[in-house]
Amino acid sequence: MSTLAEIEEAVASLSPDERAVLERRLHAMNAGRTGAELAGLWAALPHLTDDEAAAFERDIVAARAAMREQAAPAWE
Repeated sequence: MSTLAEIEEAVASLSPDERAVLERRLHAMNAGRTGAELAGLWAALPHLTDDEAAAFERDIVAARAAMREQAAPAWE
């Protein structure tokens, strides 16, 4: 496996028990890291471009506006 798609496909084919084992192992890999270590890892991750961030912000604003337009459920 070398691509993200191949990894995602392999994970999707796991049984629930196998997936739980994988999740525990992945969690253990990050357990005990300091905030500084996590900040360094975060800085190395790809980030949104300015255009992507602006589009994301527009989506959030539109979703919030749409939520306000909905009537409250009868049980409230």
